Amino acid sequence: MIQTRLNQMILDWQSTQGRNLTHQQIADATGLSLNFIHRFRAGDLVGVKLAKLGALCDFFKCTPNDLLWVPDPEVPATGDQVSTPVPVLN
Repeated sequence: MIQTRLNQMILDWQSTQGRNLTHQQIADATGLSLNFIHRFRAGDLVGVKLAKLGALCDFFKCTPNDLLWVPDPEVPATGDQVSTPVPVLN
């Protein structure tokens, strides 16, 4: 199952920028709805439009592989999700 790494991208952004980043700030900067940001973070979306994924990639200056990942099926699932990501797009 494809999972999102939006929480990690937010933490990385905050670390490099030295300030907090809210979901509302992401929505305002990308033109995406706050509802979409919340649902994307939760992995509660089906059929994400490439334009929306592109808007997030533009904001975070990343690729879709940075935002999406598939957990390694050989590693048992744990609550901390520390398995090495397998790229979604090659």
